Amino acid sequence: MNVNLRYYGAAPDLGCYEYIEGEPIDPKPTPPPEPEDTTGIKIAYVTIPNAEADKALLTFLKTDTAFYFKIMDASDSLDLTGCKGVILSSVPNSSAIGAKSLGTTTLPMVCLKAWMGKNTVWNWCTATNTTSDTIYPIDRTHALYTWPHALTASPLKVFDKVTTNAVVTMTNWTVSPTTTLATLSGADVVAEYKNVLMMGLSEYSLADISEDGKKLVHNALYYVMGRTPTILEDVVAAMPQQKLIYKGQLFIVRDKKVFTVLGEAVNSTSIIPNF
Repeated sequence: MNVNLRYYGAAPDLGCYEYIEGEPIDPKPTPPPEPEDTTGIKIAYVTIPNAEADKALLTFLKTDTAFYFKIMDASDSLDLTGCKGVILSSVPNSSAIGAKSLGTTTLPMVCLKAWMGKNTVWNWCTATNTTSDTIYPIDRTHALYTWPHALTASPLKVFDKVTTNAVVTMTNWTVSPTTTLATLSGADVVAEYKNVLMMGLSEYSLADISEDGKKLVHNALYYVMGRTPTILEDVVAAMPQQKLIYKGQLFIVRDKKVFTVLGEAVNSTSIIPNF
């Protein structure tokens, strides 16, 4: 039998080798992906996975190691087990099954897609596209504009570049009470309803979200999660030095005291006997 053999890679040791017919082996196998860092508070980031429009914002958010962002496909049913909060990207279609289901979640949520409010989805409000790249904050002392980033520009530019649509406004609310936190031409662009902070940031321009825009979304997450400077200022300072993972949960240890990552004091004897 005539067999053509091709060998890839470093020269083998001398000896007898058995040829087994089959598919050729890739001489340069693809390395396995880097393992995800799953420490921190689990946040569901609901979108179309690997969407280019999300990359700038996600890269920014992931620098905050207090959170672990679990990417979830908006077109599928969502498993929110273990999640403490949600960010709904503006990328998915408003009719996507997973995105649509979030209208009834009780988890704290930042919703970047104002069109979820339309009458055929959540039926909360009327959304309107604009080409504006700026918003007008109502109360500069609100935590949305102060923590963890101080946002002082007026108006606040949230996109560096506009492609087709940019800021999305919300009017004709059918739910109440809502709290308006930013406007554009008299219409809401950031508004709070129950556990949800709605922000009108179009998917068409999301790839070019500005630095202040990224900080605004980051602040929004802190706000809906109840992370305020009064309970966090000491704990955050300790986080790089002493972290403790116990039964899958992250705790912060400082001065022989134990805190959750939200800054809440914990009875250490209930976490670690004889601590």
